[in-house]
Amino acid sequence: MPAVNTFAKFATLSIFINFILQISVFVSLLSLDARRQEKNHLDCFCCISLKKHPEKSSNVGLVNLFFERIYTPVIMVKPIRIFILVIFIVGLTTSAIIIPNIEIGLDQQLSMPVDSYVYKYFQYMQDLLSMGPPMYFVVTKGLNYSNYDVQNAISGASGCNDDSLYMQIFSAANRSNETYISKPASSWLDDYYDWSTIHGCCKYFLNNNSFCPHNEESDMCESCNILHDEKYNLRPDSNSFRKYLTYFITDVPDENCAKAGRASYLDGINYYYDNYGMADVGDSYFMTYHTPLKKSSDWYEALRSARLIASSITNMINNANLTSNKITVFPYSIFYVFYEQYLTITLNTIVSLAFSLMAIFIVTFLLTGYSIFSAIIVLITVTMIVVNLGGLMVWWNISLNGVTLVNLVMATGIAVEFCSHIVHAYLISNKNTREEKATESLLRIGSSIFSGITLTKFVGIAVLGFAKTRIFTVLYFRMYLGIVLFGAAHGLIFLPVLLSFVGKCNLNILEIMNYIVNLFS
Repeated sequence: MPAVNTFAKFATLSIFINFILQISVFVSLLSLDARRQEKNHLDCFCCISLKKHPEKSSNVGLVNLFFERIYTPVIMVKPIRIFILVIFIVGLTTSAIIIPNIEIGLDQQLSMPVDSYVYKYFQYMQDLLSMGPPMYFVVTKGLNYSNYDVQNAISGASGCNDDSLYMQIFSAANRSNETYISKPASSWLDDYYDWSTIHGCCKYFLNNNSFCPHNEESDMCESCNILHDEKYNLRPDSNSFRKYLTYFITDVPDENCAKAGRASYLDGINYYYDNYGMADVGDSYFMTYHTPLKKSSDWYEALRSARLIASSITNMINNANLTSNKITVFPYSIFYVFYEQYLTITLNTIVSLAFSLMAIFIVTFLLTGYSIFSAIIVLITVTMIVVNLGGLMVWWNISLNGVTLVNLVMATGIAVEFCSHIVHAYLISNKNTREEKATESLLRIGSSIFSGITLTKFVGIAVLGFAKTRIFTVLYFRMYLGIVLFGAAHGLIFLPVLLSFVGKCNLNILEIMNYIVNLFS
């Protein structure tokens, strides 16, 4: 998706710049601050030096004390560890079950404050509008419309095919609750038939045989001599069809010739002349209207339904062997370009998250000394965070769209911060048992994750909660809050408990390969 692609480019550049600043400017500033402390200078007024060196304090921070004396001893009790695993597994299962119920789309009203006049405008449209946006079924060039078999496959006149283009749209309009089409299409072909049968609607100038408006009261104008075929319900014959088609398109409708086509079809029919001055139709469209579309699902389901109908019409025309050219019928409406993304957003989400998780697995595998154990544990934890975040989207009415897809991809990266440090501390621990390793890793890293990652992110998130525009409170505040809460819960509660049960010795892929080689040598 373009949104994910753009986000990835900006995120890559931002992370690269951040990395450069941290290994250069940040380290330099830390070294300068260390010199300041050695010289006993004040922090805010670094030019002022204290005469007496303060005594070094060995006091441990409150967060460290909490993790050391209360938190870690409590969650490492075996019954509590079992209870924690059960709770997280139940939560994961519940979220996985309800994820298919995530609503897809982006409500227009989310993008503006509740007190905005545009917000009220959308509400009135939703409540009062009785007709949806216009839509068009476009038929590409290649058909000979003067041929009666082609006419039978397109029009809705007497004698046409039961599955003609017009009849399929007519049938869809009768099932408007399923197809989102409110009325039959306006057919230039059928209107051309009617216009040609009304005496006095088609006129031409006697001096040059050019088109003459039907309301022109002049002796220089004469009614057209249109030949009709009685076998085909008084349709114009092939030559008359091609000769007077442009007259129909140019004629302005009024009460006498209501079927004249200039108002409705001047821009709806592309035509060209052959060497004999006869007109042939190229591309053309058949216009109808959607039903009132209120929810986001209505908009993209209307597009989906229109494409199914167009596909059926395309197959009907091509299977009838009416021409050697391949004909395509496609639907168009002004809003389609904005809602097309939702037809494939589920697949795009799965693919994007799969690539993100794959990248996390590979990077973790490489940076932890080719440890498959570390890569798998981090992958499992991050996946659980994302799945629970999907469940939160259902419970908290957060729809899936381009914005939330970017947030989900970003959540995989943020989730790594909550669990990778714990896993690394577990790997380098010198303790003997799994419980001791998990306890030491939580004591060493837990307070840093809580104060350095969790609390700092809460400050930025809290600001979004007071935004007047609902797109910030719903799509950003709720999701970011979920990312932090689920990340902290899995990193500080679930992961240490999991490691205490399934932790292993420090085997890596190189050791496994050496073992296999020695086994067969």
